[in-house]
Parts: sequence; C-alpha cells; structure tokens
Amino acid sequence: WLASRNPHFGQLFAFLSQFLQNNISASRRSSASVEGRAMEAQSEHSAIFSAIKLGDSAAARVAARQHVVNTTRRLDFKLALEAATDFSA
Repeated sequence: WLASRNPHFGQLFAFLSQFLQNNISASRRSSASVEGRAMEAQSEHSAIFSAIKLGDSAAARVAARQHVVNTTRRLDFKLALEAATDFSA
C-alpha cells in the first residue's frame, strides 16, 4: 500500500487480513474435528497452486471455486451437527 500512497489501502488490507484470519481459524477447527478433512482441504489447495504455477487461469478458477463450495459444505455440516447436538437451549 505504500507504493500507492493511499492510506486507505493499508486500512483495507488490515480489515481483510483479520476477516480472513478468523475464517481460516474456523476452517481449521472444523477440519480438525473430522478425520481426513484436513487432507481434503490440502488437496484442494494443491490443485489451486498447481494451476496457478502452470499459468492455467481457467483451471485455477475451477479449483478455487470447487474449494469454496467444499469449504462451505464442510462448515455447514459442522454448524448443522453442532445445532443438532446442542441440548443446552
């Protein structure tokens, strides 16, 4: 952001960084609770990285989209499971 001489970029980056860190933490907690889930996410990350490394933007886009869909599915499953087993209410 220094190169742009725009202090708003620094503020935006700080905001997005915190948002992403919170989501990454939630994803890691979710992955840790189910055997094999972390490896599934790692495989998705590898597919994205490989496509980018090869310069294949279409494959990178597909892999990234699939990762987001799968992550949403994994988090929704965890939230549904927590709701179904929450007997404190």
